[in-house]
Amino acid sequence: MAMRARAGEIHSAPLRRSATVVRFALNLDDGRDEMDVSGLVRLDLAAHRLGCHVETLRIRVRDGRLPAVKGPHGAYYVSEPALVALPPLGRPVFSRAAVTAAEREQSWQLVERLVIRGRRSGRDELLALVRMIREHPERNRRMYRLLAVNGMVGVSLGSEQIANELGISARHVRRLADRSPFLAVRKALFKKTARTEAEARRQAQHVVAELRAALKAGGFQPHLDAGRDGVRGPRPRKQNRGRPSPSAS
Repeated sequence: MAMRARAGEIHSAPLRRSATVVRFALNLDDGRDEMDVSGLVRLDLAAHRLGCHVETLRIRVRDGRLPAVKGPHGAYYVSEPALVALPPLGRPVFSRAAVTAAEREQSWQLVERLVIRGRRSGRDELLALVRMIREHPERNRRMYRLLAVNGMVGVSLGSEQIANELGISARHVRRLADRSPFLAVRKALFKKTARTEAEARRQAQHVVAELRAALKAGGFQPHLDAGRDGVRGPRPRKQNRGRPSPSAS
């Protein structure tokens, strides 16, 4: 015969479960075999106090970084000293102090070592390009930022500090830090593009103009072939008569 539920008791299916079991599940503080959690903080309350998600603390409990005990219903409880000794949560906050001249010089020295490390040939060309970019950032702003970020990261400067130095976002700093400075410098140095070809053409024209001016100043006359009629001038072009068609023969 089913027992009538008394006030304050909740029966779960099936209803034939004894009232003693229900009273034990509800009145946790009355049991003799339960762990004493007085003086401890429940994990969800500790997470609310620290301003993080409770799962963040559960992960630290599982990997041993946060000592905890299991209380009623399997809930985790932690002590106040354990919360005080817990390392700061979230990403570390780096200093936003301005980069010093010594740090800046050290970072560019590191960039030069990264660019020529393990290279037996082309070292002078690579170093010359790096130093040109450092002295004239406006010539290649993207290259300057990539080299500067890799150098400052190598001397243990934070992303926020580097972002303030270069005037970019911290997210952009992290993206540039994943790229290789050597590959970027090599690509800029040896890859042929329309811009590099046009620059090479202008330099060649300038050299040719200087040579012609020097030869003219020395009295050198350019050589011109004589034509069939004895007039000095360029050779006449040969007429391309082509092969006779089969019908003409």
